[in-house]
Amino acid sequence: EFPALREARRRNTPLSTLLTPREWEVATTVAQGATNREASQILFLSTKTIEMHLSRVYRKLGIRSRCQLAVLFAQQGSDADSPETGSSELAS
Repeated sequence: EFPALREARRRNTPLSTLLTPREWEVATTVAQGATNREASQILFLSTKTIEMHLSRVYRKLGIRSRCQLAVLFAQQGSDADSPETGSSELAS
């Protein structure tokens, strides 16, 4: 189990509370399989901004790759509440 997920469960809070709303949005998009370029187009950000947010997400969650990010999001299951919308799904 990932330390960030364990900590969120210990606190009985969603994993999203460890990230800013923008970091959560980027992490969710990438965890769903988007490349940095695709995420930048979906979120209307530059690719460098996506990279910056991902670096922060990885550091905060104690992970090293987008593969670990996807696994972490899959493991958290129903804890995937967004800080803004209450859902992990992005609006299309």
